[in-house]
Amino acid sequence: WTGSHTVALDGVDLTPRWTLRDTLGPAVSYAGALVVPVPDGLAIVDGRSGEVVEKRRVDRGSADVPVAPAVLGDVLVEQRGPELVALRPA
Repeated sequence: WTGSHTVALDGVDLTPRWTLRDTLGPAVSYAGALVVPVPDGLAIVDGRSGEVVEKRRVDRGSADVPVAPAVLGDVLVEQRGPELVALRPA
């Protein structure tokens, strides 16, 4: 994550494979999908092409801070500035 874009790198030579613009943090693997925090929620991304295949709305309030996602079992955790939030599938 560059601070505004999430970039996927080739696992062999580290060349950029794709870039997703206007993101809030890095991608994380969750429930068999690649998930990227974006301003209006979570983008579900095809890891090979970088294409957004789905978006899930997440209300983060008015906070415009970087989001650091992590996975703990079936819980997606987001560090939003000083706040830690746990998200579970509905």
